[in-house]
Amino acid sequence: MTTSTAGQATLAATSSWYNTSWAYRRKITFDNSAQAENLTNFPVLVKLDSTRINYSNTQDSGQDIRFTDSDGTTLLSYEIEKWDETGTSWVWVKVPQIDINSSTDYIYLYYGNTSATDGQTATSVWDSNYQLVQHLKETSGTTTSDSTSNSNNGTKVSATEPNPATSGQVDGAQDFDGNNDYLEKTNASFAQTPGAVSLWFKADTINTEGVDTYQKMTLMQYGDIYWGFQISSSTNKIQYHYYDGAIRDWYSNSTISTGQWYKLDVVSTVSGSEMFLNGASQGASSLTLFNNICGSTCNLDIGGKIAGYPSGDSFDGLIDEIRISNTRSAAWIAASYKSEADTFNTFASEEQVYSTTPGTLTSSIFDSEFSAGAAWGTLTYNATTPSNTSVSVKARTSNSSSMTGATAFSSCTAITSGADISSNSCVTDSHRYIQYQLSLANTDSVSTPTFQDISIAFSAYDTTPPSISLTALTPDPNSDSTPTLSGTATESIGTVSNVQFQMDSTSGSWTACTASDGSFNSASEAFSCTSATLTDGSHTMYVRATDSNGNTTSSSYASDSFTIDATTPVSIDLDSPGDNSYTNSERPTFKWKATTDATAGLSKYVLEVDNPSAGSGQASGDFTIDNIPTSGTTDITSNNKYVIHFDGFSDSDSTNNYISVYTRSTSDWGSSENDGKLREGRVSWKVKAVDNAGNETSSSRTLLVDRNSSKVELTQINDVPFSSTNFSTTDKTPTVFGKITDSLSGGDSSQTQDENGPKIASSPKQVDIKVEKKEGLTYKLHTLYTINMDKPWYTCDGKEVSDNSKQKCDKYLPFEYTLKDTLDLGTYKITLTGKDKADNSSSETSFTLNITTLSQIITPEEKKTIEEEMKELPKEEQEKVKEELEITKPVEPSALEKAGEKVAQTSKNILNTTGNFISSIFSGIGQGVKFAVDTTGKALAFVGDKTGQALAFVGQGIGSGANAVGQGLAFAGEKIGQGISNAGKAASNGAVAIGDGYNQLANNAPGVTKTILTGIGNGVSTTGNTIANVSNSIASTTSTVAQNTSRTVENIANTLAKTTGDIAQKTGSTIAQATQNTVNATKEGLANIAFSLGEKTQGVSDSLGYSIVQIGYLFVNEPTKISDVKVEALTPTSAKISWVTNRPANGKVNYGLDETYPLDIQSEKRITNHEFTLTNLKPDTQYYFEVMSHNKNYVYDANRKFKTPTK
Repeated sequence: MTTSTAGQATLAATSSWYNTSWAYRRKITFDNSAQAENLTNFPVLVKLDSTRINYSNTQDSGQDIRFTDSDGTTLLSYEIEKWDETGTSWVWVKVPQIDINSSTDYIYLYYGNTSATDGQTATSVWDSNYQLVQHLKETSGTTTSDSTSNSNNGTKVSATEPNPATSGQVDGAQDFDGNNDYLEKTNASFAQTPGAVSLWFKADTINTEGVDTYQKMTLMQYGDIYWGFQISSSTNKIQYHYYDGAIRDWYSNSTISTGQWYKLDVVSTVSGSEMFLNGASQGASSLTLFNNICGSTCNLDIGGKIAGYPSGDSFDGLIDEIRISNTRSAAWIAASYKSEADTFNTFASEEQVYSTTPGTLTSSIFDSEFSAGAAWGTLTYNATTPSNTSVSVKARTSNSSSMTGATAFSSCTAITSGADISSNSCVTDSHRYIQYQLSLANTDSVSTPTFQDISIAFSAYDTTPPSISLTALTPDPNSDSTPTLSGTATESIGTVSNVQFQMDSTSGSWTACTASDGSFNSASEAFSCTSATLTDGSHTMYVRATDSNGNTTSSSYASDSFTIDATTPVSIDLDSPGDNSYTNSERPTFKWKATTDATAGLSKYVLEVDNPSAGSGQASGDFTIDNIPTSGTTDITSNNKYVIHFDGFSDSDSTNNYISVYTRSTSDWGSSENDGKLREGRVSWKVKAVDNAGNETSSSRTLLVDRNSSKVELTQINDVPFSSTNFSTTDKTPTVFGKITDSLSGGDSSQTQDENGPKIASSPKQVDIKVEKKEGLTYKLHTLYTINMDKPWYTCDGKEVSDNSKQKCDKYLPFEYTLKDTLDLGTYKITLTGKDKADNSSSETSFTLNITTLSQIITPEEKKTIEEEMKELPKEEQEKVKEELEITKPVEPSALEKAGEKVAQTSKNILNTTGNFISSIFSGIGQGVKFAVDTTGKALAFVGDKTGQALAFVGQGIGSGANAVGQGLAFAGEKIGQGISNAGKAASNGAVAIGDGYNQLANNAPGVTKTILTGIGNGVSTTGNTIANVSNSIASTTSTVAQNTSRTVENIANTLAKTTGDIAQKTGSTIAQATQNTVNATKEGLANIAFSLGEKTQGVSDSLGYSIVQIGYLFVNEPTKISDVKVEALTPTSAKISWVTNRPANGKVNYGLDETYPLDIQSEKRITNHEFTLTNLKPDTQYYFEVMSHNKNYVYDANRKFKTPTK
């Protein structure tokens, strides 16, 4: 055994072994006893067969053979000429020196390494003393290779001229046919001075013709000089032939026989040349044949003639191993012949790297240094044991430092690495000292086990288990259903040998924890314990530890209690905006229904908004709102970036809890967050719910942001294409045709548009048609009609849009509208507006429609009068006035005139019957900034009949919420002047009939007027009056009428009394100036009171309620509109349809199986919330419907549909 390599023990190899990776070697001894010369760098031929090498121990191509000098370690250069495991192998080895007259010099041949690579270096074998070495072993091709580094390769006539032979002197040879075979090296340079040539040959025939002919073995030509070796047929001798203008020949002493191998060497010295045959000298010549073998360039031919050489026969036989080198000695030539004739080497028997005798190593005695002895633990060692090898380790203990009393190793049992030795028969806990013995063995002599290290764990002998510090699981609750707890176990005497845990109990089986450093073998061990999969809920992990002395925690376990929640929160129900819905809002409200988490409870919500790309190099625009509270009762507005609203959390019903978020503009947003706004295009928004264990669930939707308005176009009226904004027809229910187009917009324009974007169009949603009739110089609303759109079309291919979230190209819808109500003769303005599904409104498109007859044309007298009146107008206004005057015949009285006449008549009647001042209400006064006096002399800014007998005006100011009447003024007279005088007189008398007596004035008003005035006064009567009872809810919320009305009246009346000039004009101007602010504020409040009172009154009296509603309409200019159309409570045979109007109006539903709407249901009640139930419907059937309402004007909402469910 040897420990020469640090850190390991192995069997000792045979002495002077090159490398233990090689399993075998043979000694090769040389017989140079006959040579009186040291042979330096001598190429020895090593011929191998199965008697000289065990081929089964080598690689297939001999890659693992190596040669060393006699020291067994110095590598020698070699060339494998042929390797044949089934026969003979030929290897050339360069030996540094073979001693003079020695028969004991040797080298080693190593083999038996399966992982070795080829180590031969041919050019090192044939050093610079050689100019050419050709083994002539080639079996194919036309090239014969040079083994030196000079690349002096030969070229054959053809692949079979000469013919390759497998049986040369050394390996293969070339077989010349004596006719025209030769191989040649042209333009060669062999500059040795002096030099040597050698080759092996075997002649098949020798020419015996009568004339002297030659079988040429080698020829060289240099200009006109050539020389070579050949067999003379006349002498059967080797002839050296030289020609330099004269022929000079030289012959061997010995004759040549056919069928026999000969080695020919010719060397040149300074004084001459010498020839050798089979290592024996054939005599010398004074010819200095090799003073320069071949100048700068020459041609070398082997086996045949060269150009210019006298004719003669070529060589017939085998040639092998031709060389050209520096001059060689006779001893060198003789030794070469012996080596190449295989009489130079002797092979010793095969040696193996290792002995089969086991090696044993006994360690020193180790002191545990524990006075009370040690608790012995695990013995661990590292050993490599290849096949046919083994390692044995034994240990013994004692309380004696000299191991007195210890058990003999021969009686101890071997210990397996990793075994606890405390139970071994030779080891005793509480012993202080220990010793081990190592044995290595093999059974094949070529392998050795390797023993690297050994360690023995021990600790002080004790009975106290380790202490444990356990780190609590964090976070708690935790989402990991296989949680890992970590901690540290500390042993004060020995080492920690293991740590174990158990879940929710200490009575079952324990599971091993893992040491952080891979094994429990230190006094302090960090560890981790990973449980199996736990259910959601509360759990406790108990941990215990064992030390190297076998002490284990049996009570007071370390523990940690925690909650596991590996389940994500309940899925989120997003409320709005809807998936793939459209909006035009940059800051919509994102709303979702609050969700729950069963175990850990919710921690927060997160809103993520993914804006569409704005192009290369632009900020993403994406933004996130994190840490949204999971509940609340008060809106969170403290953050500048957004507002969080909570809905439904104040009650105990958790099913109606909603959270909504919208953003605000602020510099707090990051530069890439687009100020918290949505870009136009396809936006993805996601809400995540995160519980306290970190689990999250999410729900996402796509929102399509479209801020581009649609375009409404008028295409034709009836069957006439639209070309002018002024159109006349005799058709009193004309049909209007048009088209509404919603164009693509938004998105990254550098991207290719496809059905997913980037640009979007929400598609047309509706077209609103407003019909107004011209009355005087103004238009009065006649009808509002809404056409609801469905199933748009693509403009690019004319195909129907089957999925409106797709964005192939612009989207459009044609529409048509036939007026529902017969139009009277006159002039109408038709205004078209549209909306897309993102509620972007289009600009207005309008035209003038004249309903006329052929007989209704202007008279010549009228035309003349118009022309005279227009002369003073600018030319561009003349046509406009002419058009308005000519096509508005006949003209009905204006709304202003009608209202004035009604109020004047009412006032006059009351004057005739009561003699008191009254208050009436109408919508024109207070807005009369513009005054005009017609041909009768009456002021249109006032209310009066044609005779000017009655003038009535009321100006009221309503405070906040229409809860208090601020002022009141009323007067009437037979004539304008008289009326003003009376008004002034009344005011100066301290407002006898007004002021504190407001209720007396109200009680003397006509029925409907009285009802409204009574409803807003102080002290509404509750004595059984039906209307008062109905309006009680309103009356109870009003405030006392101000008592300083008279002062206001007096001030205005005094001003009127002092005014001179045109009574109508001056009075109107003064009243308008004084009452403008109060009247404007009053009208809306009075209207709302009338509407509310009228709706409630209809429950008692339809006609009375309707009259009150009509009074309310006198105070508003806004037309009646429809909104929030819904289909609810669908059953297989019924459906509830509802809508809302902004003002009280009647309602009607037209419906049927197609858009002709053959069926209807209606109500004449004037209400704002309309609801109709359609019955006797068919199951699983699609119905079409429209809704309409009427009060101040007609309004329609059409092109809607629903489908009944199946039974």
